[in-house]
Formats: sequence, structure tokens, C-alpha cells
Amino acid sequence: MKLTLKDSCKVTKFSAIFQHLKQLVDCIAIYFSEDGMYIQGMDNTQICLFECKILNTWFDEYEFANNVDDPRVCMNTAILHKVISAVDEKHAIQISYSGSTDILNIKFADPSDNMYNKCFEISLMDFDSDLMNIPREESHVDLTIDTSKFSKLVSQLLIFSNVLTLTFSDQDIKFRAEGSEGAMSSKIDLDDVNEYAIGEDSVLTQSYSLTYINLMCNFCKLNKSIVMGFSDNMPMSLTYDLDEDKETTDDEMDEVDKVDKEKKCFVGFYLAPKIDE
Repeated sequence: MKLTLKDSCKVTKFSAIFQHLKQLVDCIAIYFSEDGMYIQGMDNTQICLFECKILNTWFDEYEFANNVDDPRVCMNTAILHKVISAVDEKHAIQISYSGSTDILNIKFADPSDNMYNKCFEISLMDFDSDLMNIPREESHVDLTIDTSKFSKLVSQLLIFSNVLTLTFSDQDIKFRAEGSEGAMSSKIDLDDVNEYAIGEDSVLTQSYSLTYINLMCNFCKLNKSIVMGFSDNMPMSLTYDLDEDKETTDDEMDEVDKVDKEKKCFVGFYLAPKIDE
């Protein structure tokens, strides 16, 4: 298997994924195929599920020998974080291994002289992990919001509590964090979000761990917008589209909706709601 990334924007996004994964999981399994790569993992508390799908066309070069190369490699996220932190946005990244191996090769190159000036060998590991089936169901509430604004609000709410209560209506969206030392509330007008959909006259109130939502916000370099979905007593979803950030018209959005989601590159999180005891 060999993949290469040369585009500086994609190098930044690819690096950001692996730099922040260590805050969520200790070990990851990456699944490779002729179509691309897929990662899935769950935190130790079993309340937050992570997945990442990157198609082969997203890379400048992508090779996988079916029935020859291992389709699954596992590694420690802490060492992977240290290696990826050494990359510069001007570098090209090459990741490779051949057949059945215990070593993953990572190289960083300066495109100006086309020479790899940083080479790493990461020891692979093995652990039991089963791929979970993630239902692709429609949400009761769909929200697309500016990443930087949402991240800033989350960091402020976290001052007072590690629990966020969200109330959605067809009038506005309310955020509240309440703790022993005080509380913070914020109301977002629907004109201040990119997209919003909720059933007419519907109201949905759900609570989630602010700590984990804040961890998700650390991936903010992946896209200027965050797409979220909420349903009653179901995990919330938070998704970063890995395609290039760009403005789209309503007609273009209609065409995007028609595209099979299995053909998209994305990073997604699924966070279980807080249950009242």
C-alpha cells in the first residue's frame, strides 16, 4: 500500500486528523482497500464513536494490492501524533507498507527538491476491534454552523459545566451549561446559522458531554463549517466534510444531496446523549 499527498491544504487536514485522535482513542485500526481508507474507533468510556473515510481519489497517488497488502493496520495514536507533528504544510506526505508487515513507513518531502528529508518507521500492533454498523437515518434536527463560532461558544460554555443542554425550536437554538459556580446561556437566531431544519412546531431538548464536543472542535481545520444532526434519545452526529471549502448555491446543494454519501470523504463523530437518572 502506498498513498501520497502533495496539496498543502490536504496535507494540513490529513495531519490534523491524526494529531487530535490521541485525545479520543489510544489505538486505531485503519482499513485499506482499493477504494481508499477507513478508520473507526470508540473512546474508552464507550459514549463517543469516531469514523473517517477518505476515498482513493482524494490522494495524489494511491496504491493497494488486493489479496497482497494487509487490509488492516493498527497503531498507537500517541506515537502517530508525534510523527505527524513533524510535518510542515509545505511537505508532501507518503505513507506505505508492503504485504503483511509490522512496520508502517511515513515520509515527509520538500517538493522544491523532491527529496524525502524526514523518514519514520512506526511499529504496528494488533488488538481486537470490530467494525460497528452505523445507521444512516434522518435526524429530527439538522444544523450547519460556522466552525470557528461554534468552537468559541463551546469553549466558553465549558467554563461552567461539562454538560451542554441544547433546545431546538423553529424560532431559535438555545445553549446552556450550568454548574456549581454559575451558568451560561446563549441563544442563536436562525439567521446566524448556515442551514437549519426542524419539524414545524417541534421542540427538541437534549444534553451532551461538553468535554467530548470540545474534543470534536479541535478538528476545526478540516472545514469552515460543521454539519450536525440531533434526534430524541439518539446520539448526535457531528461531521466535517473533507472536500474543499466553497460557497454553494441552493441549486448546487440540491445536486450535492443527490450524491451518494458513500462517495464522500469525511470525518464524523457520534456522541451519546446524557440520560437523566
